[in-house]
Amino acid sequence: MASYKKGGLDMKRYTVQKSNGKPVDPKAKYLVLRADKDPHALIALEAYAESVCLENEQLSDDINALIDEVQKARLEEGKE
Repeated sequence: MASYKKGGLDMKRYTVQKSNGKPVDPKAKYLVLRADKDPHALIALEAYAESVCLENEQLSDDINALIDEVQKARLEEGKE
């Protein structure tokens, strides 16, 4: 069973840390989405890319490219 199909937000799935080694804000809330396995993640990413487009066009373009890459890989694997 895919991990997104069980448990809620209280289920610890990932540990988030900054790539520069600095500590994350212990009060911060993060949500990690696995775009290549969770079909619902692509829907969320599409919404985020549209929402952020006017403030950060590069991020929006990068997210849309990621979505295209994942969809292409799924088609090649015969999953869609």
